[in-house]
Amino acid sequence: MSFERVVDFDFETAAFDTPENPVNMAKPLPLTDADGEVRELTEDDFKHFKSFSSLPDELQAVLRGRGKQKAPTKVSTTVRFSPEVLAYFRSTGKGWQKRMDDALKEWLKEHTA
Repeated sequence: MSFERVVDFDFETAAFDTPENPVNMAKPLPLTDADGEVRELTEDDFKHFKSFSSLPDELQAVLRGRGKQKAPTKVSTTVRFSPEVLAYFRSTGKGWQKRMDDALKEWLKEHTA
């Protein structure tokens, strides 16, 4: 006996019944467009938002960031660097400003008595 099944199925638009995407739930619109512009939010958007305090503590810590220095050890300033110097330090990845600070400190050690 032979079974043949022909199915015309579009996987791109198919709805699967999962906890994250129930079949009876409409797919929400993206919040931003191709240019990164945020669209006007609807009442339905606001219904799906969660309060910050309802998020897990670990996620709250990440979203909060570092916060203010308890005992400030650095001074915020504006300074101009040549493009190649800035490009080099930025290309070294995360922590490039600390590495630039360390390089300037090393220069001071070598050039001051």
